[in-house]
Amino acid sequence: MVKKFKYSRYSKVQRLISYFLIFSLLFLNTIHLDIFDSTRASANSNFWIVSIIVDEDTYSSLGNLISNKIDRYAADIQGKLKDYKVIIIKVKRDESPYKIAKLNEKLYYEGSDGLSQLAWTILVWKVPIPVIHKDSKTFLSVYPYIDFNEKNFVYDTTKGYYEATQNNISDPNPEIWHSIISPNTGNESDDISKLKDFFDKDHDFYLSQWAFSASLSEPYVFYFDWLRDNLTFQDSNWKAYLNYLNNLEDISYNRFTKYLAKQIQNSAMLLSKGEITNTLSGSLNPELADALADSGSLLDFNSVPDSQAKNIITGAIKQFFSIFNEKYIWDILKYVYDTGRYWTTNNVRVDTPATLIAKRDNFMKKTLKDVNKIFEDKIDNLVKNWLSRNLALPTKVQEKLVYYPPKCGTNESWDTDWSTYTWSWKIVSDHTIENYFYWKNASSISSTSDCSIFRWTKRATDDKWVLTEYNRAYNINNIKSDIDFLWVAPNSIIKCIWGWTPKTQNWWWNSPLNLDINWDLATSFNLKSNDYRKSMIPLFDLAGWKQVWYNASTDNQDNVFDVSWKVIETLSPKSCINFNFIQTSGFGSVEWSTVDDTPIYDCITNKTTYNYGNSFESLLKKEGGGAIYYNEQSLPHNIYVNLDWEEKFTNLWAPECRTRVESYYSFKKISGFVEHKSPTDAEYWATLGSMMSISLASDKNRYIDFVSAKWNLSKIVYPNFYRINIANELDVSYDTVKAKIKQLLDAKTAEINALINTQNPNSLSWADKTIYDLLKNWTYPASIDLYSVLSSNDVLFDELIKVYFGITSEVQLQNINTF
Repeated sequence: MVKKFKYSRYSKVQRLISYFLIFSLLFLNTIHLDIFDSTRASANSNFWIVSIIVDEDTYSSLGNLISNKIDRYAADIQGKLKDYKVIIIKVKRDESPYKIAKLNEKLYYEGSDGLSQLAWTILVWKVPIPVIHKDSKTFLSVYPYIDFNEKNFVYDTTKGYYEATQNNISDPNPEIWHSIISPNTGNESDDISKLKDFFDKDHDFYLSQWAFSASLSEPYVFYFDWLRDNLTFQDSNWKAYLNYLNNLEDISYNRFTKYLAKQIQNSAMLLSKGEITNTLSGSLNPELADALADSGSLLDFNSVPDSQAKNIITGAIKQFFSIFNEKYIWDILKYVYDTGRYWTTNNVRVDTPATLIAKRDNFMKKTLKDVNKIFEDKIDNLVKNWLSRNLALPTKVQEKLVYYPPKCGTNESWDTDWSTYTWSWKIVSDHTIENYFYWKNASSISSTSDCSIFRWTKRATDDKWVLTEYNRAYNINNIKSDIDFLWVAPNSIIKCIWGWTPKTQNWWWNSPLNLDINWDLATSFNLKSNDYRKSMIPLFDLAGWKQVWYNASTDNQDNVFDVSWKVIETLSPKSCINFNFIQTSGFGSVEWSTVDDTPIYDCITNKTTYNYGNSFESLLKKEGGGAIYYNEQSLPHNIYVNLDWEEKFTNLWAPECRTRVESYYSFKKISGFVEHKSPTDAEYWATLGSMMSISLASDKNRYIDFVSAKWNLSKIVYPNFYRINIANELDVSYDTVKAKIKQLLDAKTAEINALINTQNPNSLSWADKTIYDLLKNWTYPASIDLYSVLSSNDVLFDELIKVYFGITSEVQLQNINTF
């Protein structure tokens, strides 16, 4: 568990900003300085005044080198700011702050040589700072240098410092702008060198050269007001920010479910039930809003569709810049805009701790997700092209009953002259059955995931697996198209929609027209009696989600059954091994119509289904092969097995002159893996677009499962960099973070290499090895080293390590078990 460290002297926002400044700021322009003797850059009437106050030792340092740079700095300001003139004032390092304050006050009220009024003062390096006293506390402040009207502090000649004014002040704000330029490294020669670099870079900026060339983005000002940051900071917003960070992984992967909404809501109670109800005011489901309004004092999250949970979640999380008062952010933009230096007509170029920390958070989110994807792709490539084997998907079985001419096999003598006979078989009957997965023909399936309308998801509240169903029946947007279809179906007026009682056998009741209206539609959709196996139209629908609930008494996921109580396979590679054969030719009764030579079922006709079938492996190993339509015990039987339209096996044992059955098994080779990465972009956007999907599949642990070389269902959970825990900010060093990363990747490497070794096909029997060679991808892999993948890319490795330097003890990422 991540430890939480509390420091009583500092607020949370102070600590966070201080951590950020320590690790992020490369140059700090804060300083304390001194005064007298003046030099004027130039003077004209009716101009605003800028006073540059610099100690004379600094001004004369290195000959004229520093003075020339300060003079050039003054000229650059005058050239950039219209109606401004600069006065350079040189002072002694031990000059009285009172005299410096009086000089600025004189410039503010009287101007100088026709210059109208002081508007801005700049202190360079060792200018002395006034001492002020208030509420029994003494500290340094530039207030006396910039505050002239209704002064906050008045100089006490007897005490030698400024005392806080006792009178009520209508406007406590200072009258002029101020800046302080001071490296303050503690080493005077280093300070002089940094001053020189600063003035050179500033001049480069005005000339748009070197780092500030016209081809590059113009620089930003960094604005940090510690006092106002604390005043505008709101504690509830801070909790919302922590909710954003603590759920960063789920947010990154769009896992916007009712479970995440409940988890976030319970962690901070940021939104009231009324506020949550208001976020759903535009819902397409008025019954949901009514249910919320009529419910008790606590919100029942089970009544919130996952498609609308995102509104609740986004209302309870905030990025860092959103924890501050919005007006304060606009004030900062206005202040920077008013300098006339860091702005264009379309963009105020300013960075603040709020925006920079938000940018850091986004960088962290993107980097962690990108690095996760690198290793997901690496493992996927290993599984798809090397470690897994393909599947032989059954597509159809054709059976023919054939026999020779009648004289063959009669009581005639075997020495009969058979040369006078015509040697040809006669087909007595011909039947074809085809394999369907929720009325998707197996011959059209290109991905293992197409073999199921179910997706696994993880219940976030107590880490239990649940199941979610993708069924067109739960997408109410299908109502109109279903009615339109029934109107034009064969004999529609008589059979399909007579008396406005829709006969939805076309989808075998998997239609929103078959929803149980007596059910509480505000909490869940429920279908009346339905049969998955016989649908005419593909049932898989991205916008029709529904969760299949787990069994609370056993704490296990309930099985899903069809009408014959056969367990329906959920999403896994072996779901494609199932059979759901439907007869498509050779009917003995009328149950098939033809429109434009395309066979379709009538809206109320039944279908003949066959659960019998033999796997590719069992046929090649001669473990099966019985006839479907004809009794194999009384008739000889020839078997032909085809894979991708190429014959791979023939089993001939029928005598020449006998009536016999010929079975033609057809199989299609498809990949033997399933990626569990829900919600995918397609799933997520379809759910949002529907606005009525009850549930959203959400793979809490992303993984890939596959059929191994030894015909075992295997699984690899991807390494997850969101879940590397930094227990203490004191542990954040390059070496410790590197060790954490190496520990994660080495553990996953050992797990995968163990799987490679145990599933090696070299130990298969001859028959199984023959089948594997027919279905394998490429050569079997040796071993991998995931850490070398990352460490070999220095740039990527360093960028990842930088991410963890931004994580403090109080703003942790998800605290979930690491691998």
